Amino acid sequence: MSKVAFYTLSLLGTCGIWGRNVLDGSFALVFDAINSESTHIPGTKEQLLTSITGIRYPIDYQLGFLVLYFWESVDGSHPATSAVGIYFLGQYLSILTVVLTDSLRKGQVSGFGKAIAWFLLFQASAIGCSSGIWAALYTGSSPLVYKNLPFSSLQQASLTPPSSTVFLIPALTFGFIAPSIIMAIPSPSLVSNRFQQLAVVVWNVFPLVVLALHKTFSVLLPTKGFLKQTSPTSHLKAIRITNGCALATSFAVHIAVSSLSLATVLFPAVFAPGYAEELGPTSVFVPPIAISKSKTVGEGFRSFLLWDQVFGYSIMLVVALMQLETSVKAHGKTFSWVKTVPVALVGAVVAGPGSVSLAVSWVRDEILFEYGKDSAVAKKR
Repeated sequence: MSKVAFYTLSLLGTCGIWGRNVLDGSFALVFDAINSESTHIPGTKEQLLTSITGIRYPIDYQLGFLVLYFWESVDGSHPATSAVGIYFLGQYLSILTVVLTDSLRKGQVSGFGKAIAWFLLFQASAIGCSSGIWAALYTGSSPLVYKNLPFSSLQQASLTPPSSTVFLIPALTFGFIAPSIIMAIPSPSLVSNRFQQLAVVVWNVFPLVVLALHKTFSVLLPTKGFLKQTSPTSHLKAIRITNGCALATSFAVHIAVSSLSLATVLFPAVFAPGYAEELGPTSVFVPPIAISKSKTVGEGFRSFLLWDQVFGYSIMLVVALMQLETSVKAHGKTFSWVKTVPVALVGAVVAGPGSVSLAVSWVRDEILFEYGKDSAVAKKR
């Protein structure tokens, strides 16, 4: 896939995500609120925190903007938006695992810190807007994509330090999953509105938390056994552990949200009035085409998240498939996009787009280090 195609997808994503929010009025609701003299959190009498870091422009202004945008997806006032948000986060975990693991590979030009910087940009602008730019730059510089490396060289370029790979598990657990749960704690019944605002802020800068935790765990946690060895066998073991944990979590969230949504069709009577429609499959999984006026920010944010998934996760899946193609061809086999894409699309329905991206990345490592090992043995014989 050419750079032009990725840049085009990025432009389309920006139009489909932010453009829709401008046209449906939800962007104006946030913009007017954050620029008013007295800004209250929607549905509360609590003032919006306008001084978090002490740097009004651009940091506190941006954080306040994000708090207002996210608030009605975590306060329970918009069940459909909350359900979409939970699903989005579940799939995002797999995307994080793929990109951060790739950043640890020997052959990567960009390191872990640069990957974190990209995720900060995704947080600020939406992954569906900026992932196309990331993909264009990544596929143009990474030896893991279309560089025609010999199989042995591709193996070396794909190796990761096992300890760094495994330490992604606690880093993402406490740096991403925990903030995602904490920001959804109801306020003011269990926590204060101020606490929940700060929790939303922390979630929006979670890449920095993940970075700090990963560095901390890398220093403090012991590295024993296979974690001390940078070898194909140790690498593959670390990949299996890390990917297995992330994939199981993403798939569990996919099943939970899908089952709840499907239950509104099969057993609508068990839901309170209005909830069956709010949580139905068309509300939770189908991006809206028609643009209707949003009465609240929460209504527009549902559309925002759905289209963000469509563009952002699709781009990530394409990049993962490009990497898979490179490894398959280096292995001396034939790769067919015509056959692979339908399988990936079915997988996205069954397990979620983020889960499929992680599964594709995992298969790539298995080809390089498990099946590749068998090929090397066969050649020696």
